[in-house]
Amino acid sequence: MGKYIVLLPGIILTGLGIYTILLYTKKVRHLQEEGYEVTATIIKITGSQKQRKAIISYTVNGEIIEKELDYYSNHMKVGDKVKLYVSKENPRIFVSAETVPVLTGILTAFVGVLVTFIWFSSFS
Repeated sequence: MGKYIVLLPGIILTGLGIYTILLYTKKVRHLQEEGYEVTATIIKITGSQKQRKAIISYTVNGEIIEKELDYYSNHMKVGDKVKLYVSKENPRIFVSAETVPVLTGILTAFVGVLVTFIWFSSFS
């Protein structure tokens, strides 16, 4: 039973990575087809060194919206531009056109597959 405990994180990480990829790409595809493409500007970087968040500002139909970006990268700085896909029904709903969240999902799935592969290799 104990040897199967190690397999569980591999399966969970793989599933979580695949779920992240599918969910994010579905949302991006929907907003690409049904929403607006806008360019946002990073107006503020908040948080501690490990918990940084980028606050963006963008305009839709004359309304200025400020929200937290759905990801953060260390190379970001105030004044940088970010491409977004924004919902027509609710312009506060958006996804970044960047691939960072998808890459995170791919990395998570890869680690999960790697852990699972190592588990199978150690017991064969």
